[in-house]
Amino acid sequence: MSNKKFHNPAAIMLVGNAKAYITRGTFLGDNAKIIAKGNSQFFSQDSTHISTDVIALYVSMESELFKQKGNLKESEYQKLLNELQMLNKHQGKPSFPQAYKGFVASLSDHATVLTAFAPYIAQLAQHL
Repeated sequence: MSNKKFHNPAAIMLVGNAKAYITRGTFLGDNAKIIAKGNSQFFSQDSTHISTDVIALYVSMESELFKQKGNLKESEYQKLLNELQMLNKHQGKPSFPQAYKGFVASLSDHATVLTAFAPYIAQLAQHL
């Protein structure tokens, strides 16, 4: 067994005749960080690219949900947290609209929390 450690790249830079493949994975970063020079090629298959703006959005939403925890029963908080995690998992995939609808439906049961999440819902709607 190898002792090598693997890291998510902060950037992908290809120079010359280099090729890079991401298969069934996730690249976290900005499109500007994928740079191909010369005859280089970048291939992405069954993969999801998530921008840093979207990552920051989910971090903010999870923080907001934690702030609202006092307004919810523990079971309600856990349900919303699970829905939020599912939404994040489906980001950038064809299944995202269904996950979005499920999350918003769960939020709609809690007026106080829904009000706090209104700006985030608007941002998420841009990804539909």
